[in-house]
This record gives sequence, structure tokens and C-alpha cells, in this order.
Amino acid sequence: MTIWQFQNPPAVRRQAPENPKPLGTLSATGATAQVLFILSEAPQRYWSYREIAKRLPQPKSLSWALRHAQLLGWIERAEDHRSSRYLRYRITELGAQVFG
Repeated sequence: MTIWQFQNPPAVRRQAPENPKPLGTLSATGATAQVLFILSEAPQRYWSYREIAKRLPQPKSLSWALRHAQLLGWIERAEDHRSSRYLRYRITELGAQVFG
């Protein structure tokens, strides 16, 4: 064995750990589940970001939860009729099935 081989052993490939919470898994205490709970109270209604944030215990994760749920098809997003800068959110049928 040369000095170089001793100082630089071959890389060992490690197997990635199994994810205990795969994509699409809801945690009852997670922000996404809390958002779905709020939106499911009036499924036909579009909610503003501010209305949802007021009802969350920790609104700091709201943006991520809305984006995550939208990517999974659980909520839909629409522009507010007053200004395209504002968005409104509503639970989809798929979101209601997953949450319910």
C-alpha cells in the first residue's frame, strides 16, 4: 500500500436512509394539514392569505404549506379580482378526499 492510498482510501457509497414521511404524507400537526382544515370549513369559498394566516397558530410556515398543497393538487390558487398581486386559495376535491 502506498502512502497516497493510505491517506486517500476509496470512497464508500452509503445507502440513503429511508424517508419516514414520503411526499404526500400528512402530519396532523403540520402546517399543510392545518391549512387544509381551514380551507375545508368553507370548500366553495376562496380564502385570502391574510385570512388563513390569522387562523394559524404559527403562520410562519404558511407560504410553504400553500405551495406544497398546490403542487400536490390539494388546493387551487386564483388571482383576486381587485388586483393580480393578491391571491386567493380554495381546497380542491382531491384535497378534501386526502384530508377527509
